[in-house]
Amino acid sequence: MKLSNRINNFLKLLRYYFKFNFNSIEIRYKYLELYKDSTLLDYIEEKARELADIEDIKIFSVLYDELNKDETDEDSKAVGLFSYYKSKKVCKYETLESEYKKLNKNVPLEQVFPRIEITEKGDVFTILHELGHYFIYKTDQEQSENAANLFIDEFFDKYLPPFFKWIYQIEIKVRGNMDLKFTELECYENWEEYCNWTKNRKVLNEET
Repeated sequence: MKLSNRINNFLKLLRYYFKFNFNSIEIRYKYLELYKDSTLLDYIEEKARELADIEDIKIFSVLYDELNKDETDEDSKAVGLFSYYKSKKVCKYETLESEYKKLNKNVPLEQVFPRIEITEKGDVFTILHELGHYFIYKTDQEQSENAANLFIDEFFDKYLPPFFKWIYQIEIKVRGNMDLKFTELECYENWEEYCNWTKNRKVLNEET
């Protein structure tokens, strides 16, 4: 690292120390107070659904008991499901979609492909996991739960402001088996980015 960059980082760190009354421990673990923030979770879901729309994936809310009606093993019951045609050459999906859009008819859920079903026990990370299954399917890769979880980290990198990874580092670690490390300076920067993002979003909501 260049000397000028090291000096700038040092001065930035001093500014943060002064601004937050030298309470570095509080800022380092501030994300523990934020990861349940409904505003943040709603934004993640908003971006996930926008991606699903771009990929033309229908997302349905279904009952947990209905989704698992044929599953007797409690440990195998799912809170979400991604469904697709195993062969991309079949034309049934295109026919159904043209009817759905052109005639505005209610196509039965079980005939819509690709689709994601989310139960009341699922959450936004369930949607991201199922989107992971979709992109595995789209790229002709081998399906697995671990591979689908890897998409969560990819989604945070591509579609969300950087500070979201700091706030949801535990979720990413648990679900994606990725141990994220943040320096003290990065914690301060992410906290400040979160504060600015929240302020700007509040102003934007007031204007609309």
